[in-house]
Amino acid sequence: MSVSGEKFGWLMRNVTKLKPLLNEIGFAAANELKQNFVVGGRPQKWEPSGRVKAFGGETLRDKGMLMNSMTHRIDSATSVLAGPGSSVSYKAAMLYYGGTIRPKHGKYLTFRVPARLVTHSKSGKELKNARKEYTFVRVRQVTIPPRDYLFLPPLFFDKVDRMIQEFIDNANGAQ
Repeated sequence: MSVSGEKFGWLMRNVTKLKPLLNEIGFAAANELKQNFVVGGRPQKWEPSGRVKAFGGETLRDKGMLMNSMTHRIDSATSVLAGPGSSVSYKAAMLYYGGTIRPKHGKYLTFRVPARLVTHSKSGKELKNARKEYTFVRVRQVTIPPRDYLFLPPLFFDKVDRMIQEFIDNANGAQ
């Protein structure tokens, strides 16, 4: 992006009026982050979790809690932050950087997992509403691979450049 000295000067004098621009950039960034979940990882596909390999589903998408928490906030008069909301921040770092989870007490971690889909009663009668039966799995540890869900593609930054240029052009035209 090329901004003339005059336009840059105007921008610096009017920095307190940037909130609408920062909001637009933050909204676009949060949408790009959500897209990482929709496509299963960018720039590379995420490695499927052990649970997905064993029982099906979609890595980081089954409940959609992390994906749907992607949001933005204006951090100061000149910056905006985009990423997971506070409702899932306790999980976000482990899922981003990866790591190994071990039990704090005892020898095993215990998880409830789907065992099978029940479609018929014990007498053999077909059920109107199938239901899942669950079982428990015990493991000594779980290793989570890193997944870059905060990736923003290069085209996003081109879009931001255009937003800034349009903001400056519109503001100068309004004077």
